[in-house]
Formats: sequence, C-alpha cells, structure tokens
Amino acid sequence: AGPLTPRPRQPAAPSAPSGSQRQLEPSPAQVREEIATIAEAFRLTQCGSPPTSVEGLRQTRDTLSKHLQSDYREVRLLLDRYNLTAISLQEVEKRLCQLTGEDDKEEYDEDEDEGDDGDGEGDDGSDGDFDDGSAGPFVDAE
Repeated sequence: AGPLTPRPRQPAAPSAPSGSQRQLEPSPAQVREEIATIAEAFRLTQCGSPPTSVEGLRQTRDTLSKHLQSDYREVRLLLDRYNLTAISLQEVEKRLCQLTGEDDKEEYDEDEDEGDDGDGEGDDGSDGDFDDGSAGPFVDAE
C-alpha cells in the first residue's frame, strides 16, 4: 500500500448521533464521487504535463472545483458541529442557572470591590480576585 492508498474514514463521533444531530458522515454516493475525483486528479498528474487544450483546462478546472467543493463540505460540517456544540453548551448553562436559581444576567460588579484588598499592600489596583469575580478554588468556605 503506497502513500496514495485511500484510508477508511473514521466515524465523526464515537457515540451514536442523537435525533437532534445531523448525520455528519458523507453518503456512499458522495464517497464514490470523491474517490472518482481523486482518481481522476491522480490520472491527470501521472500523464505527464497537464494538457494545455481548452478541454484539458476545463477538465483540470472541474477536477479542482470538485476537490474544493468536497473540502468546503467537510469544513462546513465541522463548523456546523462546532456551532451545535456551542449552542448545546449555552443551553446547558441556562438550564444550570435555572436549576440553581441563579440569574444568568447578573454581572459581577468589580467597582464594588475596588480598593485595598486586604493583602497588606494597600491599593495595588487589583482586587485579589480572579477575572471571573470568584476568590478562587483555595478559599475556605465559611
């Protein structure tokens, strides 16, 4: 098996897709079309210099266009998966806020905590908190 031997596609996700997710794997017809496109491109590159006739240039353009469309579909599927993941995370965050009774619209007001943060160094411009307003994971709960 040389470097041009096609590798079998790996499943897009290890778990079975849920009803709300689209199938991310290409159809058998799309796979056959992609293989035919790659085979045609390989054939054209193995026949010496590319043909300079109008027909040859059209074939080359069509072959490259098919590759570009295939790559575009693949990137589009990845972006769709990312967007679905981002939306799912936002929904989980909203649901957690509902379950814990926290209002997700409440913003931490850093102005309330400005000044001396009690570290013995006066007002150093920081409030001693992490960027998200929490005091960090190592503070004893009282």
